[in-house]
Amino acid sequence: MPEKVSFGILGLNHWWWAFGCADAIRVNPNAELLAIADLDGERAQRAAKDYGVKKCFIDYEKALKDPEIDAVVITTSTNLHAKVAMRAFESGKDVMLNKPMARTLDEAENILKAAEKAGAKLMTLQCGLNFHPAYRKVKELIDEGVVGKPMVAFAKINVPLPTLWTDQYGYLASWILDPSIVPGGAFMDHLVYHIDLLRWYFGSEVKSIYAEIGNLKYKDLKVEDWGMGLLRFKDDGMASVTDGWTATALEMELQLSGTEGAILFSAPRRPQVGVIGREDYKAWTFFTVEEPPISGPRNLYAGALDYFVECVVEDKMPTVGTGSDGRAALEVSLAGYESAKTGKRVSLGK
Repeated sequence: MPEKVSFGILGLNHWWWAFGCADAIRVNPNAELLAIADLDGERAQRAAKDYGVKKCFIDYEKALKDPEIDAVVITTSTNLHAKVAMRAFESGKDVMLNKPMARTLDEAENILKAAEKAGAKLMTLQCGLNFHPAYRKVKELIDEGVVGKPMVAFAKINVPLPTLWTDQYGYLASWILDPSIVPGGAFMDHLVYHIDLLRWYFGSEVKSIYAEIGNLKYKDLKVEDWGMGLLRFKDDGMASVTDGWTATALEMELQLSGTEGAILFSAPRRPQVGVIGREDYKAWTFFTVEEPPISGPRNLYAGALDYFVECVVEDKMPTVGTGSDGRAALEVSLAGYESAKTGKRVSLGK
């Protein structure tokens, strides 16, 4: 295994993760950014120049044939995930794959089979919140038994409409609003984060989901701008999730109640994790946590990138953001859309 992992970034479509990983690679002593590939050649060249990258491609296939690239970050539009990921495995690359990992469960299964056949490392990036300092602190408190067994949780992410944001080159990610390219809109966008996070907290699989989606603010979108879901876990825990694109600024909240206490978190208004529970936490105690920025060297995406580099250098399979985790998050999310369509609770894992 290489002492330093040479990365290629394939696709600048999901520029949040693409440039976030690029920034994180530049400050990781065990990684280097060797190549950037995008179907928009001019944008790829500008990014390569700005990041001091040696190689620039407008053809993903040519990038994957480069023997100097050890691993790739796939941040294309979602409709290309399966095709590019499968070719990456066939080319001997390890893969970080953006969320959601695919549009359909069939595509997800094909990705998993290709990774297994190649013996390659696959990390799926719906695990992003698991590396956020506040959400990791919540897990630490759960594992310490401070609040007892988790029973009920509420999780919310609401952000401005993605096409109101541009990258440093003025690029608008309009593809994210196209139902022929993505499996869902605002609900899918961050629901996969929440499913991965809550499976981690509860230590249990989702048994069923009831969901409703709609267009509350942007009536003319072809995808929803808001969604709410009620999850039931196999251990009888319950969670409510809310994900939207209707905010004027970032809204992130988490509440979790256990058999012996509770945990609260809200960002960026109050970057603290509050807990009340057993032993030393009989009164509310607050921990100030770092709120990582979206851009810059130690950004929101750096924790996931650093962990993947560690896995490649130490030749170990990821245990966070596994391919199976990606498939589970997609399966529950798609079941949520089926519930919204039928107006009925949808069961999983039959």
